[in-house]
Amino acid sequence: MKELLITSVIQDKNNNHRYHLYANEEYMGSVHEDIVIKYRLIKGKSISDQDLKTMMVDDERHQVYLAALKYLGYRPRTEKEVMMYLIRKGYDEKNCRAVMARLIGEGYINDEKYAEQWIKERMMKKKGSLLLKKELLNKGIQSEIVEQAVSCINKDKEYEQALSLAEKKITYFSNQLTSMQKKKKLGDFLLRRGFSYEMVQSVIDRLL
Repeated sequence: MKELLITSVIQDKNNNHRYHLYANEEYMGSVHEDIVIKYRLIKGKSISDQDLKTMMVDDERHQVYLAALKYLGYRPRTEKEVMMYLIRKGYDEKNCRAVMARLIGEGYINDEKYAEQWIKERMMKKKGSLLLKKELLNKGIQSEIVEQAVSCINKDKEYEQALSLAEKKITYFSNQLTSMQKKKKLGDFLLRRGFSYEMVQSVIDRLL
């Protein structure tokens, strides 16, 4: 194991949060200020070449962590969304997975809470449970989590929303349409909104 003597720790001129590290008068790379503090990197300190490798890995993971926090700062994200974002940014997959575990452990990513909040917000826009289920699955949330979240939807409330949408939609139908045509148009509309076939039939029978 080779011993290295830190000879300089110089702040980057363009990024105040990063520092250039020199050991034995040779450039070793740059690290975030948090890494400088964590490892107490000061001039005159001795470190091993293995310590240096560990610090560089730690630094990259810290960069991944900060990038993830910034991405999450705009709005809540699912585990898959954050992971795919980090991969697209070009970060090492192994480091990304390590950071994801940290973010989940710290509560920054919680697919269960995300699914609950998503359903709450989308139901306010009168979306049916089947559409909500599809949307959550498309976001990469595990099917077990999605099923649990969807199972908590109040069916009476969902029915009232479907009925409200149908009543409003009927006002736009032409009087020239036959009863069968109205049923088909109304049925297609409600199905696209994500309501179940049984619920759609119940609404149609009530209104037409």
